[in-house]
Formats: sequence, structure tokens, C-alpha cells
Amino acid sequence: MGTHRGPLGRNALPATSAVARLWYSPVVGTTSEAFLALAGAVDELVHVWRIVATSPGPRLELGWVNAAFEQRTSLRLPLENPERLVPTEDRSALEAALTAFLASPDRVSSPFALRFEDGGVPRSFWSVAHKNTFRGEPALLVVSKEQDAERPSADDRRFRLMVENFNDILLIMDKDGIERFVSPSCRRVLGFGPEELVGHHGLTFVHPDDHAGIRAGLTGATRGGVPSVMLEFRHAHRDGGHRWLEASCTSLLADPSVAGIVMVARDVTARKRAEEERVRLEEHLRHAQKLESVGRLAGGIAHDFNNLLTAIKGNVSLLLDGLSAVDPRRELLEEVDHAASSATNLTRQLLAFSRRQVIAPRVLELAEVLGQLQKMLARILGEPIALRTAVAPDLHRVKLDPGQLEQVLVNLAVNARDAMPEGGSLSIAANNEHLDERAAAACHLAPGDYVKLEVEDSGSGMSAETRAHLFEPFFTTKEVGKGTGLGLATVYGIVKQNHGHIEVADASGHGTTFTIFLPRTEEAPSSRQRTPSGSRLGTETLLLVEDDARVRSLGTRVLERLGYTVHAFANGEAALAALDTIAPPIHLLLTDVVMPGMNGRVLAERLQARVPGLKVLLTSGYAADELTDRVEAGVEFLEKPYTTSALAARLREILGS
Repeated sequence: MGTHRGPLGRNALPATSAVARLWYSPVVGTTSEAFLALAGAVDELVHVWRIVATSPGPRLELGWVNAAFEQRTSLRLPLENPERLVPTEDRSALEAALTAFLASPDRVSSPFALRFEDGGVPRSFWSVAHKNTFRGEPALLVVSKEQDAERPSADDRRFRLMVENFNDILLIMDKDGIERFVSPSCRRVLGFGPEELVGHHGLTFVHPDDHAGIRAGLTGATRGGVPSVMLEFRHAHRDGGHRWLEASCTSLLADPSVAGIVMVARDVTARKRAEEERVRLEEHLRHAQKLESVGRLAGGIAHDFNNLLTAIKGNVSLLLDGLSAVDPRRELLEEVDHAASSATNLTRQLLAFSRRQVIAPRVLELAEVLGQLQKMLARILGEPIALRTAVAPDLHRVKLDPGQLEQVLVNLAVNARDAMPEGGSLSIAANNEHLDERAAAACHLAPGDYVKLEVEDSGSGMSAETRAHLFEPFFTTKEVGKGTGLGLATVYGIVKQNHGHIEVADASGHGTTFTIFLPRTEEAPSSRQRTPSGSRLGTETLLLVEDDARVRSLGTRVLERLGYTVHAFANGEAALAALDTIAPPIHLLLTDVVMPGMNGRVLAERLQARVPGLKVLLTSGYAADELTDRVEAGVEFLEKPYTTSALAARLREILGS
């Protein structure tokens, strides 16, 4: 007897036949003479095999056959070497199936698709074997029905056509998980033919990470009374990769015509990849939103702190102006001024991260800027680290504050240096890059032309946990006192403030690459330059509008010492209301930008409409949306915190122009 590599039909044995009813009866345990007499008169082939031995493999002897068996197989008892009835190529598979059946105490019957040799020509039969006894000895009672290979039924033809043209994969496994049938569609989906999968365990080609889920699902289907389960898993493909399959699994182990687990699997690789991309984008969005929230908090704190620093530095400057060079109090005041300057650098980094830093963007030729910064970066890196730069000859121009570009490259260089304590190399490459809609969407940018800056080191790399928090303020892997954790946060803020994108890639212990995209500008480089001023003293009339009382008081004292006539107000509404009471001419408005109620920009527009020729100097340490580059409209900027000397020089520069 040998296996037939096709699905088992549900109507293998007629349910109405006498031998079938008697065989299925639960009281049948011994093959009686009455049963043999009945079996001799039926059309099905009935044959009884004595179980002579079960180890190392089943050893059977043909003990009895009915008349139908003798007529249709042209065989007579007694037979020598009855195993020769089965084609050679079927014997090993049949032996394995019978061994598993006989070794299972809870299985009393099992379906087999068998082939008998008849004059050298194999003939196929649907068969069911039942554990029994024959004349007091262990035996297998087998009932078989011949398949009409020449004239298959209409149902058989329809079933065969359906299976052969399935887009999905139809698969049947036995109770041990061995694949007994796989539809031809597996070749289209997985690259493997049915002959390469049949006979293997169902998990052989499944990704190891998915084994546990499949076992749990199939256990539920076979033992938990669940009619069917849905599974998702990765199946190997001939190309060396994997394909995601979604499979509906139904247990038909109790159906003797199938006695297997039927699985219908569909390729859902495209859907899974789309879901993974969606999850990645959602995670990126959540991360960006978190950084945005932290940035707003940091920007607000830095704005208030800058007002304090302006008052501190300004009053210290006034005190220093009144002390002689040998006054012992000078040293103490200079220490206060130095500490305030250090705090100023800290707030500048916070503002850069939060994208609220006051900037003066201008059109840059990156090749020229990188050339100017190369010596400074080499000094920062030190001799053990080799610096290499590569700039495309036709590099696009970009528009940003040169100081911000310097901040970005210095912070990345310092980060790389700390990752290479034993030395290494740092490469900076600048090239043109066009982002189509798909690539731009992945970076949350608009499609178009960009300059791509790649900063790559040969350091130790970083863990996934580190990458997840890399751009967060105050996150650092350095020892206490070795860094503020604001370096990369500053880089992130600067890039985002200039409508760019930054990402990091780690080569698992072989270095880190930061990639920055900056939008291309079509503007020509500006030729505007400031001219140095002479005397800091003036005689003009100024309006000072500042909501912080300490800064307003300081500004009034400084401006009056410089010779100006000063009218100070706490907000824009008060300044507008008092305008008609101030004797003309009014030469300049000095105002904070971010104030409750009317902001500085709106105030400047309204005053310029009423006072022709009025010049404006905006002050802020916080670049809100309304703080834009408006030099052409007669508006200048001074970043907080500022010193008294810087304020005096800037006023003379504007008023003298």
C-alpha cells in the first residue's frame, strides 16, 4: 500500500453500504465470521492485514480479502511478499503514515489514499484503515473504493480546476503537522513547487519568530473546540526573503475523509509592509510632537530667562563703567558678567532646539562656508581624528544664518569626537538631492530640490535606545559634568527652524551617519554689509516699549546716559495712546517683540503709519512667527540678552544710516 499525493474526497466510502455501517459501529472490535460473510458480498474492496510487528516499522501480512478485492485486482490468496502489491515509490511514505497511526493510542481509524499494482499498472483507491483483531490477532481492517482515473466526476473536475487556479494557497497537514497536499499556486506566491513542500513539517519554511504563534493557534483549533483560527506568519521564499501569509486554518481531523488540518493562505506582504510604514510614520510623528511640546516649554523658559539676563548684564555693565581699573569690586562684577554670559549660551541652545532662536538668514554658498570652517573643525576634533570634506561642484545655494550652520557642524563634530576616543575619521559630504513625493513625505518635507549634508564618523555607534532619545534636550550618555545634553537638540532645532530634516543611521558598531536636508534657494547672495559706527552718543528722541519692568528700567537708564530723550511704555497700546502727547520728531522705536496684547511687529507697523520715516529696532531672545527678516521695511533686530555697548552701537548704526 502507498500514499496518494492528492486531497481525500469526502465521499470515499458510501455511507449507505452495509459494510460501512457495520465498520463504523462502535461495538465492532473483533472481525467476526458474520462480518466477513457480509463483507464478501459488498462492492467495496475489504482486506484484512495481520499486524506481525510494529518496530522498527510495521510488518503486515495479508490475512483475508473479499470477492470484490480478488476480482478488481486480479489477485488471489495465498500471496507471497504481499508488500509487492504497492508500487516501490509509495512504500516508504505509507510505512511512515502507518507507523504514526499505529503508535497513536487515541486514533482507531485513519484514511489513506492507496495504490495497488495490477499487472504493473498502479490503480488508486480511497481507503480507510481501522484497528481491529482478526481471529484473535491484532489486525488492520481496510475498506477501499477505486478511483475512476479515466472518467473523473464533474465535482472532481471542478475541484481540480479550482485548486489548480487558486490565487491563494490550499494546504492540508496531518495531525503531526506534515504537509500532505499543497496547491500549485504556491509556486507563484512562494517560488517553491508543491513537490518541494509536501512531506516537510509545516514549520520548516516558517520564520522562527512565528513558530510559537502558529503552534498556539493550531492547538486552539485542534483541542479547544474552535472551528477555525486566523494566523499571520512569514514563510520563506525561494529568493531568500520571506512573504507574509494570512491563513485560515480549519481542523478536519475528525472527518475520516480528510483527517487533516486544512489551511487557505493568502499573500499579504504588501499590506504588512504598508502597515509597518504607517506605524513607523506614526512613531515619527509622536516623537516630533513630543519634541515640539518640550521645545515650546524650553522656548518659554528661555524667553523669560533672557529678560533676567538682559537686566543682569545691563546693570553689571553700568556698574563696571563707574569703576576704576584697580577697584577690587571690578573682579567680582566681571565674574557675575562671565556667569551671565555662560547662561546666555545655555538659553541660546534652548532657543535653537525650540526653533525660537533669533536668526539673520542669508543666502550661502556651502562650499565657501565649509572651507572657512574646516580649520576650526579640525582643531575641535584633534590630531587623532582625520577630517575629510567632499562638496559637489554644482552645489545648490541655501538660505540660513551662518552662525546656525556653524552650530550644527560644531555640535556634530563634538559628538563624533566623543564617540572616537582612540581616534578615527570624520567625513562631511555635501551633494544635491531631489526628493520626489514619496521620499519627501517620509521626511515630512515638500517635494523639490535640497542640499544633503552627510556627517559620518567611524566611532562606536549607538544603541537603539540612544537613537530613540537622541534629539531630546538634556539627554546625554556622557558622564555628569561632561555635557549639557543640548548639543544634538540644538542641531535638531536649527534644522527644523530652517524647514529641513535630520535623521541618523547607525552601522552597528561601525560608526554613525547624520543626514541633513536643507531646502534649495533660488535667491542670489546678498551684498548688504553693516558699516561700523563712530560715537555711541545721540540726541534723538526714542520710544521704548518693554513689558518686563526690569528691562524697561534698565533701558531707560542706559538710553538717557547715552544722551537720548526716552519715552518708556509697558505695552503697545499705551505707546499708541500717548503718541499725540509727545513732541515731534520721534526718530526710533525700540520695542520687545513678544508682549501681551499687541506684539512689537504690529506696533511698529502702526507707528510707522503715523510717524513717517520712523526707524525700528526690535529686541527679542525669542523668535516667534512674527519675527521675520524685514530689513527692507526699515526694521532691525537686536538679540537678547544684549550689553549696553551693543545697544549703543546698534542705535548709532541705525540712526546714522
